[in-house]
Amino acid sequence: MIDKVSAPDASTLRKLTLRGFDVVSARTKNEAMDWMDRSEFDCILITVSRESITDFADLAEIRKLSKTSALVLMTEGSTTPLIEEALVDGRIELSHASSLVMKITALSKPALIVCARLNLALIQALRNAGLQVRVANTLQFALVLLEGRGTQIAILRLHIPGMRDDNDWVIFRRINLELLAVLAAALPDTPSRVVHWTKPQNASQFIELFDHVAGICPSSCGLAEQFGNRGTTQTEAC
Repeated sequence: MIDKVSAPDASTLRKLTLRGFDVVSARTKNEAMDWMDRSEFDCILITVSRESITDFADLAEIRKLSKTSALVLMTEGSTTPLIEEALVDGRIELSHASSLVMKITALSKPALIVCARLNLALIQALRNAGLQVRVANTLQFALVLLEGRGTQIAILRLHIPGMRDDNDWVIFRRINLELLAVLAAALPDTPSRVVHWTKPQNASQFIELFDHVAGICPSSCGLAEQFGNRGTTQTEAC
């Protein structure tokens, strides 16, 4: 767990240990990376804050974390304030389908656009404008496309608060931990290694989180053994 401000208290850690979870807390990125170099973790929890956004500004670095571990982005509440702030400072933009092609051609690439319903004619119009467009079925694949060199525009289907109807599209000009949390929050029950969760305050809430992660992450996540195979006594690391 990476949290510059507050780690789980001793009572919470003791209860989690008794339930078979080995929880390690780090206050800085460097401290966390030192742990990751020495150990394998089933789940990495990051509290989304100004410090963590600065520390993990590189999308490739964020995706690297989620390659071998479930990545849980925790916020103090809903992601609605993050969306409102991103709309104000221009990191994301609402666009009607009628003006999307013009706006996208002027953007720096790669970029992510999100829609509630795929519009095949509009996707073809983007391609006719000379853009390399790929549709991602999962958030994980969208991150792969954005990191790679063969795609200029990645399209992901989901509903972001603020979208009025199926003709609204959301343009993500750049992705950081805050906006990744927004995307994950819009896909709460979709299998993914990147998950959003409200920051737990006690052992029961942490266990609820681990149970959720075990249910939607690929089977390679060790937490699935903790909850899926009740007979196992293996201690899981988080």
